[in-house]
Amino acid sequence: MSQNVTSALTIILAIVATIVGIVFFLPQKNKNKFGKVFSKFHDFFNFKTLIVDYVLKGMYILATAMCIFGGFFTIFTVKTYYTTTGTMFNQTREAHSSLSIENVGTGILIMILGPIIVRIVYELIMLAIIGVKNIIEINKKMECCSDGESKTETEEPTFVEEPVVSAPVEPEAPDIPDDTPTV
Repeated sequence: MSQNVTSALTIILAIVATIVGIVFFLPQKNKNKFGKVFSKFHDFFNFKTLIVDYVLKGMYILATAMCIFGGFFTIFTVKTYYTTTGTMFNQTREAHSSLSIENVGTGILIMILGPIIVRIVYELIMLAIIGVKNIIEINKKMECCSDGESKTETEEPTFVEEPVVSAPVEPEAPDIPDDTPTV
């Protein structure tokens, strides 16, 4: 197949896969419709399952190992310099190699400061990710305890009314029927 055909086929299949994903995996009503495996796809495509923390942890280990091994190999890097002997038309170059004290200091510095700097940078990045994961966990707990009520509405606080104090009122005289004859 030519490159144009494969590119067109790739675009068409990607569009079809996108439509299938939007129709079947994104709606909340379809979460448990397809079973446990497809429920995981629903969570993945709705970003309820985060994988970036695992990727960053792997990158942290890689960067730390690179600092340690790079510093170690820097210590044993050989410095090469050339000397030229002879006349202008008959020259010979000799290579001389030696370990350098500068390389030892640089290597130890890379082995010590490299992992510390890498750790600080990755901790700052992970703070944001841990914050998002905690917010997701709080939302899950709020969904369990909401009992179908809206999560965005808050009830008005109820205040206990203080009793109203007023001046004492004299009781009214009871109506006594008048049994006396009238003249």
